[in-house]
Amino acid sequence: MKLNKKILVLSALLCLGLGACTGPVKGSSGAEESITPWSDPGSESFTEVTEFDEPIDVRTDDQKAFIEYDGDYSQLQQSDFTGTYHTNPNESQSEAKTFEIEFTHDTDKEVSSYEVEMSLKNNMEDAWSFPCKDNKATIQNLFIGSTYYYRVKANIEGEEPEYSFVKTLETVDAAPRIVNIDGMTNCRDLGGKMTASGAKIRQGLLYRTASLDDSQSQSIITDTGRNTARKYLGMKTEIDLRGGPNGTGGEGSGSFTGSSKLDAETDYKFIPFAYSNGKDNLFRNIIPVRRFFETLATPEAFPAFFHCRIGTDRTGLCATLLNGLLGLSLQEIYQDYLFSNFGRIGKTSTVGQANEDGIAGYVNELAAFDGDTLQEKIYNFLLTIGVKEATLENILDVMLEGPKPELNAKKINVTHADQFTLDGASIVDSTEFRSPEKAAKLSNGNKIAYTFSSSKEVETSITAMMTSKTTSGALNSALKVKLDGTELSLYDTSFATNKLGFGTNDEYWEPAKLVDGVALSAASHTIEVENLFSADIKITDMVLTLGGDTEIALA
Repeated sequence: MKLNKKILVLSALLCLGLGACTGPVKGSSGAEESITPWSDPGSESFTEVTEFDEPIDVRTDDQKAFIEYDGDYSQLQQSDFTGTYHTNPNESQSEAKTFEIEFTHDTDKEVSSYEVEMSLKNNMEDAWSFPCKDNKATIQNLFIGSTYYYRVKANIEGEEPEYSFVKTLETVDAAPRIVNIDGMTNCRDLGGKMTASGAKIRQGLLYRTASLDDSQSQSIITDTGRNTARKYLGMKTEIDLRGGPNGTGGEGSGSFTGSSKLDAETDYKFIPFAYSNGKDNLFRNIIPVRRFFETLATPEAFPAFFHCRIGTDRTGLCATLLNGLLGLSLQEIYQDYLFSNFGRIGKTSTVGQANEDGIAGYVNELAAFDGDTLQEKIYNFLLTIGVKEATLENILDVMLEGPKPELNAKKINVTHADQFTLDGASIVDSTEFRSPEKAAKLSNGNKIAYTFSSSKEVETSITAMMTSKTTSGALNSALKVKLDGTELSLYDTSFATNKLGFGTNDEYWEPAKLVDGVALSAASHTIEVENLFSADIKITDMVLTLGGDTEIALA
Protein backbone atom coordinates (compact mmCIF):
# COMPACT_ATOMS: atom_id res chain seq x y z
CA MET A 1 0.00 0.00 0.00
CA LYS A 2 1.37 3.41 -0.91
CA LEU A 3 2.08 5.93 1.80
CA ASN A 4 -0.62 8.37 0.63
CA LYS A 5 -3.27 5.62 0.84
CA LYS A 6 -2.13 4.76 4.37
CA ILE A 7 -2.54 8.39 5.33
CA LEU A 8 -5.98 8.49 3.72
CA VAL A 9 -7.17 5.38 5.54
CA LEU A 10 -5.75 6.59 8.84
CA SER A 11 -7.52 9.92 8.42
CA ALA A 12 -10.72 8.05 7.55
CA LEU A 13 -10.60 6.02 10.73
CA LEU A 14 -9.77 9.05 12.82
CA CYS A 15 -12.63 10.93 11.20
CA LEU A 16 -14.97 8.05 11.88
CA GLY A 17 -13.81 8.10 15.46
CA LEU A 18 -13.28 4.37 15.69
CA GLY A 19 -12.86 3.81 19.40
CA ALA A 20 -12.73 7.53 20.07
CA CYS A 21 -16.21 9.02 20.38
CA THR A 22 -19.78 8.48 21.56
CA GLY A 23 -21.95 5.49 20.69
CA PRO A 24 -21.57 2.15 18.95
CA VAL A 25 -20.66 3.88 15.71
CA LYS A 26 -17.31 4.44 17.32
CA GLY A 27 -16.36 0.79 17.43
CA SER A 28 -17.49 -0.02 13.96
CA SER A 29 -15.94 -3.47 13.83
CA GLY A 30 -18.20 -4.49 16.67
CA ALA A 31 -15.20 -6.03 18.43
CA GLU A 32 -14.63 -5.74 22.15
CA GLU A 33 -12.14 -3.02 23.05
CA SER A 34 -10.76 -3.91 26.48
CA ILE A 35 -8.62 -1.39 28.32
CA THR A 36 -7.00 -2.48 31.58
CA PRO A 37 -6.26 -2.00 34.37
CA TRP A 38 -9.41 -0.29 35.54
CA SER A 39 -11.13 -0.22 38.91
CA ASP A 40 -14.91 -0.50 38.68
CA PRO A 41 -16.28 2.28 40.96
CA GLY A 42 -19.66 0.57 41.30
CA SER A 43 -21.94 1.06 44.30
CA GLU A 44 -23.69 -1.62 46.36
CA SER A 45 -26.72 0.68 46.51
CA PHE A 46 -27.77 -0.55 43.03
CA THR A 47 -29.51 -3.92 43.17
CA GLU A 48 -31.40 -6.16 40.78
CA VAL A 49 -29.79 -4.71 37.67
CA THR A 50 -30.97 -6.85 34.73
CA GLU A 51 -28.47 -9.46 33.57
CA PHE A 52 -28.47 -11.54 30.39
CA ASP A 53 -27.49 -15.21 30.24
CA GLU A 54 -27.80 -15.55 26.46
CA PRO A 55 -26.88 -13.31 23.52
CA ILE A 56 -29.51 -10.71 22.65
CA ASP A 57 -31.40 -11.35 19.40
CA VAL A 58 -33.52 -8.37 18.34
CA ARG A 59 -34.97 -9.94 15.19
CA THR A 60 -38.67 -10.70 15.03
CA ASP A 61 -39.70 -14.29 14.33
CA ASP A 62 -40.59 -13.45 10.72
CA GLN A 63 -37.32 -11.57 10.17
CA LYS A 64 -35.32 -14.44 11.64
CA ALA A 65 -37.15 -17.02 9.52
CA PHE A 66 -36.46 -14.99 6.39
CA ILE A 67 -32.76 -14.46 7.20
CA GLU A 68 -32.31 -18.16 7.96
CA TYR A 69 -34.11 -19.28 4.78
CA ASP A 70 -31.99 -22.03 3.20
CA GLY A 71 -33.46 -21.91 -0.30
CA ASP A 72 -32.73 -19.75 -3.32
CA TYR A 73 -33.88 -16.17 -2.64
CA SER A 74 -34.26 -15.57 -6.37
CA GLN A 75 -37.09 -18.12 -6.43
CA LEU A 76 -39.21 -16.55 -3.67
CA GLN A 77 -42.60 -15.37 -4.89
CA GLN A 78 -44.91 -12.62 -3.66
CA SER A 79 -47.10 -15.20 -1.92
CA ASP A 80 -44.11 -16.35 0.16
CA PHE A 81 -43.88 -12.89 1.67
CA THR A 82 -47.56 -12.08 1.92
CA GLY A 83 -48.35 -15.37 3.60
CA THR A 84 -45.23 -15.91 5.68
CA TYR A 85 -42.65 -13.19 6.12
CA HIS A 86 -44.63 -10.07 5.37
CA THR A 87 -48.34 -9.77 6.02
CA ASN A 88 -49.16 -6.17 5.14
CA PRO A 89 -47.04 -3.95 2.86
CA ASN A 90 -48.79 -0.89 4.29
CA GLU A 91 -47.55 -1.62 7.81
CA SER A 92 -43.89 -1.47 8.75
CA GLN A 93 -42.45 -4.74 10.02
CA SER A 94 -38.84 -3.70 9.39
CA GLU A 95 -38.03 -2.56 12.92
CA ALA A 96 -35.92 -4.60 15.32
CA LYS A 97 -37.19 -5.60 18.73
CA THR A 98 -36.00 -3.58 21.70
CA PHE A 99 -35.17 -4.88 25.18
CA GLU A 100 -35.09 -3.36 28.64
CA ILE A 101 -32.64 -3.03 31.50
CA GLU A 102 -34.27 -2.56 34.91
CA PHE A 103 -32.79 -1.82 38.31
CA THR A 104 -33.46 -0.74 41.86
CA HIS A 105 -31.48 1.90 43.71
CA ASP A 106 -31.44 2.10 47.52
CA THR A 107 -30.34 5.66 48.31
CA ASP A 108 -31.40 8.66 50.35
CA LYS A 109 -29.72 11.05 47.92
CA GLU A 110 -31.67 13.34 45.62
CA VAL A 111 -31.45 11.72 42.17
CA SER A 112 -32.44 13.99 39.29
CA SER A 113 -32.35 11.28 36.63
CA TYR A 114 -31.07 7.83 35.73
CA GLU A 115 -29.48 6.54 32.55
CA VAL A 116 -27.99 3.26 31.37
CA GLU A 117 -24.54 3.57 29.82
CA MET A 118 -23.39 1.12 27.14
CA SER A 119 -19.84 0.80 25.85
CA LEU A 120 -17.76 -1.51 23.71
CA LYS A 121 -14.88 -0.86 26.12
CA ASN A 122 -14.65 -2.41 29.55
CA ASN A 123 -13.57 0.87 31.15
CA MET A 124 -16.84 2.46 29.94
CA GLU A 125 -15.11 5.02 27.73
CA ASP A 126 -17.18 6.46 24.87
CA ALA A 127 -20.38 5.19 26.47
CA TRP A 128 -23.73 5.52 24.75
CA SER A 129 -26.41 6.66 27.21
CA PHE A 130 -30.04 5.49 27.24
CA PRO A 131 -32.44 7.55 29.37
CA CYS A 132 -34.44 5.78 32.06
CA LYS A 133 -38.07 6.05 33.01
CA ASP A 134 -39.56 4.25 36.02
CA ASN A 135 -36.18 2.65 36.74
CA LYS A 136 -35.74 1.03 33.36
CA ALA A 137 -34.22 1.90 30.00
CA THR A 138 -35.20 0.72 26.53
CA ILE A 139 -32.16 -0.45 24.56
CA GLN A 140 -31.90 -0.57 20.77
CA ASN A 141 -29.57 -0.20 17.78
CA LEU A 142 -26.59 -2.09 19.23
CA PHE A 143 -24.00 -3.69 16.96
CA ILE A 144 -24.50 -7.33 16.11
CA GLY A 145 -21.92 -9.91 17.20
CA SER A 146 -20.53 -7.66 19.92
CA THR A 147 -19.80 -7.65 23.66
CA TYR A 148 -21.15 -4.63 25.49
CA TYR A 149 -20.38 -3.34 28.98
CA TYR A 150 -23.18 -1.53 30.77
CA ARG A 151 -23.98 0.15 34.06
CA VAL A 152 -26.66 2.36 35.57
CA LYS A 153 -25.79 5.97 36.31
CA ALA A 154 -27.62 8.06 38.91
CA ASN A 155 -27.31 11.81 38.41
CA ILE A 156 -27.36 13.34 41.90
CA GLU A 157 -28.09 16.97 42.67
CA GLY A 158 -24.90 18.79 43.68
CA GLU A 159 -22.77 15.63 43.87
CA GLU A 160 -20.79 13.28 41.68
CA PRO A 161 -22.88 10.63 39.88
CA GLU A 162 -23.31 7.22 41.44
CA TYR A 163 -22.89 4.07 39.35
CA SER A 164 -23.88 0.43 39.48
CA PHE A 165 -21.23 -2.22 38.97
CA VAL A 166 -20.42 -2.90 35.31
CA LYS A 167 -22.09 -5.90 33.72
CA THR A 168 -21.81 -7.42 30.26
CA LEU A 169 -24.11 -8.63 27.52
CA GLU A 170 -23.59 -10.05 24.06
CA THR A 171 -25.54 -9.59 20.84
CA VAL A 172 -26.07 -12.36 18.30
CA ASP A 173 -23.86 -12.28 15.23
CA ALA A 174 -26.65 -12.30 12.66
CA ALA A 175 -26.80 -9.71 9.87
CA PRO A 176 -28.40 -7.50 8.88
CA ARG A 177 -28.07 -5.07 11.74
CA ILE A 178 -31.57 -3.62 11.77
CA VAL A 179 -31.80 -0.06 13.11
CA ASN A 180 -34.83 1.74 14.49
CA ILE A 181 -35.22 5.42 13.60
CA ASP A 182 -38.51 6.75 14.93
CA GLY A 183 -41.02 7.63 12.20
CA MET A 184 -39.05 5.91 9.43
CA THR A 185 -39.26 2.49 7.83
CA ASN A 186 -36.88 0.10 6.06
CA CYS A 187 -33.67 1.10 7.85
CA ARG A 188 -30.61 -1.12 8.24
CA ASP A 189 -26.83 -1.11 8.41
CA LEU A 190 -24.88 -2.51 5.45
CA GLY A 191 -22.19 -3.71 7.86
CA GLY A 192 -21.69 -6.84 9.89
CA LYS A 193 -21.34 -9.39 7.07
CA MET A 194 -18.32 -11.49 6.10
CA THR A 195 -17.04 -11.12 2.55
CA ALA A 196 -15.45 -13.46 0.03
CA SER A 197 -11.94 -12.28 1.00
CA GLY A 198 -12.51 -13.10 4.68
CA ALA A 199 -12.96 -9.46 5.65
CA LYS A 200 -15.91 -8.09 7.59
CA ILE A 201 -17.92 -5.06 6.50
CA ARG A 202 -17.63 -2.47 9.25
CA GLN A 203 -20.79 -1.63 11.13
CA GLY A 204 -21.91 1.90 11.80
CA LEU A 205 -20.58 3.44 8.58
CA LEU A 206 -23.30 3.20 5.95
CA TYR A 207 -27.06 2.75 6.22
CA ARG A 208 -29.80 2.20 3.65
CA THR A 209 -33.16 3.72 4.57
CA ALA A 210 -36.43 5.04 3.23
CA SER A 211 -36.75 8.80 2.85
CA LEU A 212 -37.24 11.07 5.84
CA ASP A 213 -40.31 12.83 4.48
CA ASP A 214 -42.41 10.56 2.26
CA SER A 215 -46.13 11.10 2.83
CA GLN A 216 -47.17 8.09 0.71
CA SER A 217 -45.28 5.48 2.77
CA GLN A 218 -45.58 7.59 5.92
CA SER A 219 -41.84 7.37 6.42
CA ILE A 220 -41.52 10.70 8.18
CA ILE A 221 -38.75 11.13 10.72
CA THR A 222 -39.68 12.49 14.16
CA ASP A 223 -37.60 14.60 16.53
CA THR A 224 -36.84 11.39 18.44
CA GLY A 225 -35.71 9.81 15.17
CA ARG A 226 -33.50 12.79 14.40
CA ASN A 227 -31.87 12.46 17.80
CA THR A 228 -31.23 8.75 17.18
CA ALA A 229 -29.80 9.35 13.70
CA ARG A 230 -27.50 12.19 14.69
CA LYS A 231 -26.57 11.55 18.33
CA TYR A 232 -26.53 7.76 18.51
CA LEU A 233 -25.89 6.62 14.94
CA GLY A 234 -23.66 9.59 14.20
CA MET A 235 -25.02 10.16 10.68
CA LYS A 236 -23.17 12.96 8.92
CA THR A 237 -24.14 12.64 5.25
CA GLU A 238 -27.49 12.12 3.53
CA ILE A 239 -27.43 10.81 -0.06
CA ASP A 240 -30.84 11.47 -1.66
CA LEU A 241 -31.43 9.32 -4.78
CA ARG A 242 -34.94 10.56 -5.58
CA GLY A 243 -35.29 12.02 -9.05
CA GLY A 244 -38.81 11.28 -10.21
CA PRO A 245 -39.68 8.77 -12.98
CA ASN A 246 -37.19 10.37 -15.38
CA GLY A 247 -34.55 11.24 -12.84
CA THR A 248 -34.56 14.89 -13.83
CA GLY A 249 -34.64 16.12 -10.25
CA GLY A 250 -33.94 19.74 -9.61
CA GLU A 251 -35.63 22.36 -7.52
CA GLY A 252 -39.42 22.20 -7.64
CA SER A 253 -39.46 18.57 -8.78
CA GLY A 254 -40.92 17.31 -5.52
CA SER A 255 -37.73 15.39 -4.74
CA PHE A 256 -34.95 17.92 -4.38
CA THR A 257 -35.03 19.49 -0.91
CA GLY A 258 -31.84 21.56 -1.03
CA SER A 259 -30.89 20.51 2.49
CA SER A 260 -31.28 17.51 4.74
CA LYS A 261 -34.49 16.91 6.65
CA LEU A 262 -32.28 15.56 9.42
CA ASP A 263 -30.77 18.89 10.45
CA ALA A 264 -28.81 21.83 9.07
CA GLU A 265 -25.45 20.25 9.97
CA THR A 266 -26.02 17.12 7.87
CA ASP A 267 -24.19 17.21 4.55
CA TYR A 268 -26.90 16.78 1.89
CA LYS A 269 -25.92 15.11 -1.41
CA PHE A 270 -28.57 15.09 -4.16
CA ILE A 271 -27.89 12.37 -6.76
CA PRO A 272 -31.19 11.81 -8.60
CA PHE A 273 -31.85 8.39 -10.13
CA ALA A 274 -34.56 7.50 -12.62
CA TYR A 275 -36.46 4.24 -12.31
CA SER A 276 -37.35 1.85 -15.13
CA ASN A 277 -37.87 -1.83 -15.84
CA GLY A 278 -35.21 -4.52 -15.52
CA LYS A 279 -31.75 -3.61 -16.71
CA ASP A 280 -32.88 -0.08 -17.60
CA ASN A 281 -32.69 0.64 -13.87
CA LEU A 282 -28.93 0.41 -14.25
CA PHE A 283 -28.34 1.80 -17.72
CA ARG A 284 -30.49 4.89 -17.25
CA ASN A 285 -28.44 5.69 -14.16
CA ILE A 286 -24.83 5.11 -15.16
CA ILE A 287 -23.71 8.64 -14.31
CA PRO A 288 -25.60 8.80 -10.98
CA VAL A 289 -24.00 5.45 -10.06
CA ARG A 290 -20.60 6.96 -10.76
CA ARG A 291 -21.40 9.97 -8.56
CA PHE A 292 -22.75 7.75 -5.78
CA PHE A 293 -19.45 5.90 -5.52
CA GLU A 294 -17.44 9.11 -5.75
CA THR A 295 -19.39 10.41 -2.74
CA LEU A 296 -18.52 7.31 -0.71
CA ALA A 297 -14.83 7.70 -1.53
CA THR A 298 -14.65 10.71 0.79
CA PRO A 299 -13.80 9.39 4.28
CA GLU A 300 -15.31 12.47 5.90
CA ALA A 301 -18.73 11.46 4.54
CA PHE A 302 -19.10 8.62 7.04
CA PRO A 303 -21.28 7.65 8.80
CA ALA A 304 -23.74 8.17 5.94
CA PHE A 305 -27.16 7.00 4.81
CA PHE A 306 -28.68 6.75 1.35
CA HIS A 307 -32.30 6.48 0.27
CA CYS A 308 -34.83 6.99 -2.48
CA ARG A 309 -38.52 7.25 -1.61
CA ILE A 310 -39.24 3.89 0.06
CA GLY A 311 -35.64 2.60 0.05
CA THR A 312 -36.25 -0.35 -2.26
CA ASP A 313 -35.48 0.11 -5.97
CA ARG A 314 -33.03 2.95 -6.57
CA THR A 315 -31.60 2.35 -3.11
CA GLY A 316 -31.55 -1.36 -3.95
CA LEU A 317 -29.56 -0.72 -7.12
CA CYS A 318 -26.84 1.16 -5.22
CA ALA A 319 -26.82 -1.44 -2.43
CA THR A 320 -26.50 -4.26 -4.98
CA LEU A 321 -23.45 -2.68 -6.59
CA LEU A 322 -21.87 -1.78 -3.26
CA ASN A 323 -22.52 -5.17 -1.65
CA GLY A 324 -21.12 -6.87 -4.73
CA LEU A 325 -18.04 -4.65 -4.71
CA LEU A 326 -17.42 -5.46 -1.04
CA GLY A 327 -17.60 -9.19 -1.78
CA LEU A 328 -21.03 -10.50 -0.78
CA SER A 329 -22.50 -13.49 -2.58
CA LEU A 330 -25.44 -13.19 -4.96
CA GLN A 331 -27.59 -14.99 -2.38
CA GLU A 332 -26.72 -12.34 0.25
CA ILE A 333 -27.33 -9.53 -2.24
CA TYR A 334 -30.78 -10.93 -3.00
CA GLN A 335 -31.49 -11.35 0.71
CA ASP A 336 -30.62 -7.71 1.39
CA TYR A 337 -32.79 -6.55 -1.50
CA LEU A 338 -35.81 -8.61 -0.46
CA PHE A 339 -35.56 -7.59 3.20
CA SER A 340 -37.10 -4.26 2.14
CA ASN A 341 -40.41 -6.12 1.89
CA PHE A 342 -40.60 -5.87 5.67
CA GLY A 343 -40.86 -2.10 5.31
CA ARG A 344 -43.98 -0.02 4.77
CA ILE A 345 -43.41 0.11 1.01
CA GLY A 346 -46.97 -0.40 -0.22
CA LYS A 347 -46.05 -3.38 -2.40
CA THR A 348 -44.23 -6.70 -2.40
CA SER A 349 -41.10 -7.08 -4.52
CA THR A 350 -39.43 -10.21 -5.84
CA VAL A 351 -36.07 -10.62 -7.53
CA GLY A 352 -37.35 -11.67 -10.94
CA GLN A 353 -40.16 -9.16 -11.54
CA ALA A 354 -40.17 -7.60 -15.02
CA ASN A 355 -40.53 -4.05 -13.75
CA GLU A 356 -38.51 -1.63 -11.64
CA ASP A 357 -38.66 -4.11 -8.75
CA GLY A 358 -36.72 -6.76 -10.67
CA ILE A 359 -33.13 -6.79 -9.49
CA ALA A 360 -32.22 -9.82 -11.65
CA GLY A 361 -32.59 -7.70 -14.79
CA TYR A 362 -29.40 -5.77 -14.15
CA VAL A 363 -27.60 -8.45 -12.11
CA ASN A 364 -27.63 -10.59 -15.27
CA GLU A 365 -26.11 -7.70 -17.22
CA LEU A 366 -23.34 -7.33 -14.63
CA ALA A 367 -22.59 -11.04 -14.96
CA ALA A 368 -21.58 -10.44 -18.58
CA PHE A 369 -18.62 -8.25 -17.61
CA ASP A 370 -15.05 -9.51 -17.37
CA GLY A 371 -14.05 -11.23 -14.15
CA ASP A 372 -14.00 -14.65 -12.50
CA THR A 373 -16.35 -13.70 -9.64
CA LEU A 374 -19.32 -11.39 -9.24
CA GLN A 375 -17.13 -9.11 -7.14
CA GLU A 376 -14.55 -8.83 -9.94
CA LYS A 377 -17.29 -8.28 -12.53
CA ILE A 378 -18.83 -5.42 -10.53
CA TYR A 379 -15.40 -3.93 -9.85
CA ASN A 380 -14.61 -4.03 -13.57
CA PHE A 381 -18.05 -2.69 -14.48
CA LEU A 382 -17.55 0.30 -12.19
CA LEU A 383 -14.12 0.97 -13.69
CA THR A 384 -15.65 0.70 -17.16
CA ILE A 385 -18.27 3.38 -16.44
CA GLY A 386 -15.58 5.78 -15.25
CA VAL A 387 -15.33 5.22 -11.50
CA LYS A 388 -11.65 5.66 -10.68
CA GLU A 389 -9.65 2.76 -9.27
CA ALA A 390 -8.49 4.93 -6.35
CA THR A 391 -12.15 5.64 -5.52
CA LEU A 392 -12.98 1.93 -5.33
CA GLU A 393 -9.86 1.11 -3.32
CA ASN A 394 -10.63 3.89 -0.84
CA ILE A 395 -14.14 2.50 -0.31
CA LEU A 396 -12.75 -1.01 0.23
CA ASP A 397 -10.14 0.30 2.68
CA VAL A 398 -12.64 2.23 4.78
CA MET A 399 -15.52 -0.26 4.78
CA LEU A 400 -13.68 -3.57 5.15
CA GLU A 401 -11.93 -4.85 8.25
CA GLY A 402 -9.61 -7.74 7.48
CA PRO A 403 -8.05 -9.16 4.28
CA LYS A 404 -8.71 -6.92 1.27
CA PRO A 405 -9.56 -8.50 -2.08
CA GLU A 406 -7.09 -8.35 -4.96
CA LEU A 407 -9.10 -6.94 -7.85
CA ASN A 408 -8.58 -5.39 -11.30
CA ALA A 409 -6.71 -8.44 -12.55
CA LYS A 410 -7.97 -7.57 -16.02
CA LYS A 411 -6.36 -4.11 -15.85
CA ILE A 412 -9.27 -1.96 -16.99
CA ASN A 413 -7.88 1.20 -18.61
CA VAL A 414 -10.19 4.17 -19.21
CA THR A 415 -9.48 7.15 -21.44
CA HIS A 416 -11.77 10.12 -20.79
CA ALA A 417 -13.24 12.53 -23.34
CA ASP A 418 -10.95 15.41 -22.41
CA GLN A 419 -7.99 13.19 -23.40
CA PHE A 420 -9.23 12.58 -26.96
CA THR A 421 -7.79 14.19 -30.08
CA LEU A 422 -10.73 15.74 -31.94
CA ASP A 423 -11.25 15.74 -35.71
CA GLY A 424 -14.47 17.69 -36.29
CA ALA A 425 -15.86 16.47 -32.98
CA SER A 426 -16.40 18.78 -30.02
CA ILE A 427 -16.33 18.47 -26.25
CA VAL A 428 -19.72 19.01 -24.65
CA ASP A 429 -19.85 20.23 -21.06
CA SER A 430 -22.91 19.18 -19.11
CA THR A 431 -24.46 20.25 -15.84
CA GLU A 432 -27.29 17.72 -16.14
CA PHE A 433 -27.68 15.47 -13.12
CA ARG A 434 -27.52 12.29 -15.15
CA SER A 435 -25.02 13.17 -17.86
CA PRO A 436 -21.22 13.08 -17.64
CA GLU A 437 -19.43 16.37 -17.11
CA LYS A 438 -17.63 16.04 -20.45
CA ALA A 439 -18.37 14.04 -23.58
CA ALA A 440 -17.14 14.11 -27.17
CA LYS A 441 -19.98 14.87 -29.60
CA LEU A 442 -19.52 13.28 -33.02
CA SER A 443 -21.72 14.29 -35.94
CA ASN A 444 -21.59 12.41 -39.23
CA GLY A 445 -17.96 12.19 -40.40
CA ASN A 446 -16.49 13.45 -37.12
CA LYS A 447 -13.67 11.49 -35.48
CA ILE A 448 -11.94 11.10 -32.16
CA ALA A 449 -8.59 9.44 -31.53
CA TYR A 450 -6.10 8.74 -28.79
CA THR A 451 -2.60 7.33 -28.75
CA PHE A 452 -1.14 5.09 -26.05
CA SER A 453 1.68 2.66 -25.48
CA SER A 454 1.38 -0.91 -24.20
CA SER A 455 4.07 -2.31 -21.92
CA LYS A 456 3.51 -5.87 -23.18
CA GLU A 457 2.08 -7.88 -26.03
CA VAL A 458 -1.53 -8.51 -25.07
CA GLU A 459 -5.07 -9.01 -26.34
CA THR A 460 -7.69 -6.43 -25.47
CA SER A 461 -11.35 -5.61 -25.90
CA ILE A 462 -12.52 -2.10 -26.77
CA THR A 463 -15.61 -0.61 -25.13
CA ALA A 464 -17.16 2.82 -25.62
CA MET A 465 -19.21 4.59 -22.96
CA MET A 466 -21.67 6.28 -25.29
CA THR A 467 -25.17 7.45 -26.08
CA SER A 468 -27.25 8.60 -29.02
CA LYS A 469 -30.78 9.83 -29.62
CA THR A 470 -31.29 7.44 -32.51
CA THR A 471 -33.46 4.38 -31.88
CA SER A 472 -32.50 2.36 -34.94
CA GLY A 473 -29.41 1.07 -36.67
CA ALA A 474 -26.48 -1.12 -35.71
CA LEU A 475 -23.24 -0.14 -34.01
CA ASN A 476 -21.10 -1.75 -36.70
CA SER A 477 -22.73 0.41 -39.37
CA ALA A 478 -22.79 3.57 -37.25
CA LEU A 479 -19.13 3.53 -36.19
CA LYS A 480 -15.82 2.87 -37.87
CA VAL A 481 -13.03 1.94 -35.47
CA LYS A 482 -9.40 1.73 -36.58
CA LEU A 483 -6.34 0.48 -34.73
CA ASP A 484 -3.13 1.92 -36.16
CA GLY A 485 -4.95 2.67 -39.41
CA THR A 486 -6.49 -0.80 -39.83
CA GLU A 487 -10.28 -1.02 -39.62
CA LEU A 488 -11.61 -3.44 -37.02
CA SER A 489 -14.65 -5.68 -37.41
CA LEU A 490 -17.22 -4.58 -34.81
CA TYR A 491 -19.96 -6.57 -33.13
CA ASP A 492 -23.20 -6.62 -35.11
CA THR A 493 -25.45 -5.32 -32.33
CA SER A 494 -28.19 -2.75 -32.56
CA PHE A 495 -28.59 0.53 -30.73
CA ALA A 496 -31.74 -0.92 -29.19
CA THR A 497 -29.89 -3.97 -27.85
CA ASN A 498 -27.32 -1.73 -26.25
CA LYS A 499 -30.02 0.56 -24.80
CA LEU A 500 -28.74 3.54 -26.73
CA GLY A 501 -31.01 6.20 -28.11
CA PHE A 502 -33.94 5.96 -25.73
CA GLY A 503 -35.49 9.24 -24.65
CA THR A 504 -34.53 12.72 -25.71
CA ASN A 505 -32.02 13.68 -23.04
CA ASP A 506 -29.15 11.27 -23.70
CA GLU A 507 -30.11 9.42 -20.57
CA TYR A 508 -28.76 5.97 -21.47
CA TRP A 509 -24.98 6.00 -21.13
CA GLU A 510 -24.20 2.42 -22.05
CA PRO A 511 -20.78 0.73 -21.93
CA ALA A 512 -21.11 -0.90 -25.36
CA LYS A 513 -18.40 -3.44 -26.21
CA LEU A 514 -17.34 -2.80 -29.80
CA VAL A 515 -14.74 -5.48 -30.43
CA ASP A 516 -12.93 -8.27 -28.58
CA GLY A 517 -9.64 -10.12 -29.06
CA VAL A 518 -7.64 -7.20 -30.50
CA ALA A 519 -3.90 -7.92 -30.51
CA LEU A 520 -1.61 -5.23 -29.17
CA SER A 521 2.16 -5.36 -29.46
CA ALA A 522 4.46 -3.81 -26.89
CA ALA A 523 4.55 -0.52 -28.76
CA SER A 524 2.69 2.72 -29.40
CA HIS A 525 -0.85 2.47 -30.80
CA THR A 526 -3.60 4.80 -32.00
CA ILE A 527 -7.32 4.09 -31.83
CA GLU A 528 -9.58 6.17 -34.06
CA VAL A 529 -13.40 6.25 -33.91
CA GLU A 530 -15.52 7.81 -36.70
CA ASN A 531 -19.29 8.40 -36.73
CA LEU A 532 -20.81 7.12 -39.97
CA PHE A 533 -24.36 7.66 -38.79
CA SER A 534 -26.78 10.48 -39.59
CA ALA A 535 -27.51 11.04 -35.89
CA ASP A 536 -25.08 12.48 -33.39
CA ILE A 537 -23.23 10.12 -31.07
CA LYS A 538 -21.64 11.13 -27.78
CA ILE A 539 -18.72 9.27 -26.22
CA THR A 540 -17.54 10.01 -22.70
CA ASP A 541 -14.97 7.22 -22.25
CA MET A 542 -13.06 4.62 -24.25
CA VAL A 543 -12.14 1.48 -22.32
CA LEU A 544 -9.47 -1.15 -22.90
CA THR A 545 -9.72 -4.43 -20.97
CA LEU A 546 -6.29 -6.01 -20.77
CA GLY A 547 -4.77 -9.17 -19.35
CA GLY A 548 -2.16 -9.70 -16.66
CA ASP A 549 0.04 -6.85 -15.51
CA THR A 550 0.07 -4.91 -18.78
CA GLU A 551 0.42 -1.17 -18.32
CA ILE A 552 -1.06 1.43 -20.66
CA ALA A 553 0.30 4.97 -20.90
CA LEU A 554 -1.29 7.74 -22.93
CA ALA A 555 0.99 9.58 -25.32
